[in-house]
Amino acid sequence: MFLIKENETTFTIWWKFIGSIVVSIIGVIALVTGTLYIPARDRFLTEQTDPNMFWLLLVFLFLLSALSFWQGSYGIYQKYFRNNGN
Repeated sequence: MFLIKENETTFTIWWKFIGSIVVSIIGVIALVTGTLYIPARDRFLTEQTDPNMFWLLLVFLFLLSALSFWQGSYGIYQKYFRNNGN
């Protein structure tokens, strides 16, 4: 399958799935408040201080979480719900 390894460990699959949900929540909080709660130098990155970097990181976080969510959920589906003829 595209961008999915067939022999992922169970820990990796769950890590991708849960991690993508956490990153998505951080992204939604950043979108609503205008502050990305990831340290940048001596302060948090806000939309007012550096708007270009804020939006680039926010888009990157959402794309990364979408990819990880797809990989994790597809891996969980294959490992637990797909009938392999057994």
